Amino acid sequence: MKLGVYSFGDTQRNPDGILRSTAEAIGDLFEAIVLAGRTGLDYFGVGEHHTTDMPALSPGR
Repeated sequence: MKLGVYSFGDTQRNPDGILRSTAEAIGDLFEAIVLAGRTGLDYFGVGEHHTTDMPALSPGR
């Protein structure tokens, strides 16, 4: 059996409710992927989404 995690890499909001930048969201996603590798997980899945709140948009967007 393999163990892993999955994320859309959503863009977080600041305390004032404003969306953080896409660059910050991608950076956070990258940090999560690195941490998953360091903890020994077998995979980290990144899903695409079709909204502006998610940095991993589909190529058709």
